[in-house]
Amino acid sequence: MNIPYVNPVLCRSSIHHDIYPIRKTTRELLPGRMSISGVLLLLLFTLFSFTGTAYAEVSSGDYYVFDAGTRWVWRVTENGATSEEVSYIADDTTLINGVETAALIFSDGSKFFFSEDQDGYKLHRLFQSSAIEIQPGVFVDITITLNPPAVFVGQTVNAGDAFPDSGTATVELTGVGFDTMPYQLQSTFVGIESVSVPAGDFDDTMHVDSSISLSGTLLSQPFAMEQRFEQFIAKSFGFVKFTEEMGGMVATSELTSSSLLDTPVGLS
Repeated sequence: MNIPYVNPVLCRSSIHHDIYPIRKTTRELLPGRMSISGVLLLLLFTLFSFTGTAYAEVSSGDYYVFDAGTRWVWRVTENGATSEEVSYIADDTTLINGVETAALIFSDGSKFFFSEDQDGYKLHRLFQSSAIEIQPGVFVDITITLNPPAVFVGQTVNAGDAFPDSGTATVELTGVGFDTMPYQLQSTFVGIESVSVPAGDFDDTMHVDSSISLSGTLLSQPFAMEQRFEQFIAKSFGFVKFTEEMGGMVATSELTSSSLLDTPVGLS
C-alpha cells in the first residue's frame, strides 16, 4: 500500500488516505474545504502586495498571538468554492514531551500545537480527525508529533532568514497503531508585506513560507507526506491569511473577523 501523503496543521486537505484497501478518496469534512488541518498547506496567494519598505530586525512576538480564547473566522476558498471556518486558541495548555503547548483548533477538526521559547516559535503536533481510511468507509484520526519540535520562525528575524529543522515524527492512527519516521521542516521569513482580506487592510504583516515532509513506513506500509504552507501574520492580530498546498490541492483562508478586531467583519 502506498499512501502518498496524509492530512495533518498546518495541513487541512479534503484528500484522505486509505490504508486498507489502498484507494485514494476525496472526503469533505466541510463543504469546499481542503481540510487539513494544513494550514498549515500554504501557498499561491492572490490578494497581497509588497510594500517595498526596508524593515529592520523584526520581533516575532509582536505578531504571533497564542493567547487563550482568541478567536478567528475565515473565508476559505478551494477550487472556486467558498466556505466559512472558525479557529480559536484552547483555554487549557497541552503537555507534549514535557513542554506546555497552546492548541490552535479549527472547526474542521484539525489541531496544531505550538510553544515559544528563546529559540523562537515551535510546532509540536498536528492532529486531523477522520483523515485515514483503514477499511472501506471507516476513517480514523491521525496525530503527528514532532521530536524535537520544529522551529518555524525565530524570536528575532530579518528578511530572508531561514530556519531548517529536522527530527523524528511519531505518526499515530487512533485505535490502530503508530510508527516513527524522520521529518524535515524548512521555513523562511520572506519579509514584511501589506495584505488585504475581508477583515481589512494590514500594512505590517510577516510573510513566512514553510514546508514539511515525512517519509518512512506506517504500519508496515510505505508512507510519505509533503506539505507547503504560507502564512501572513499581522502585528498584534496573529494570522490574517494563509494558504495550504498538498498533492496539487490548494486552499486559501482569509480573515473575516476576529476577537482581536474592534469591529468584527462577517461573511457577506
